[in-house]
Amino acid sequence: SAFVMQADFLAGLITLAEIRHVPRDQWAQTPVGFAMIPIDRLHVLSPQQKLSEVLSRLDSHEAGQLPVVQDGHLLGVLNRDAIMRSLAIRRSLGLHQDQAA
Repeated sequence: SAFVMQADFLAGLITLAEIRHVPRDQWAQTPVGFAMIPIDRLHVLSPQQKLSEVLSRLDSHEAGQLPVVQDGHLLGVLNRDAIMRSLAIRRSLGLHQDQAA
């Protein structure tokens, strides 16, 4: 999957599933914007959300990753593996989840 940008703003997401919905003979003339999942249909995170809520959203949407968006700008992507690694490192250092890094 790949995020689709319009200028500095997140416009949507294109995946192999969306590409497969377009007949192969139309790939050359079909703009990505017609095949992508638009931003208003994407599940996005805000940078202020707690990790516990993020993990819950990843599970409830059966998503491996979700974009972090603020004011329409893509700030990054969080995935379950990265969160679990971060929590494991914090635990090994004796830090609690609610403490600042």
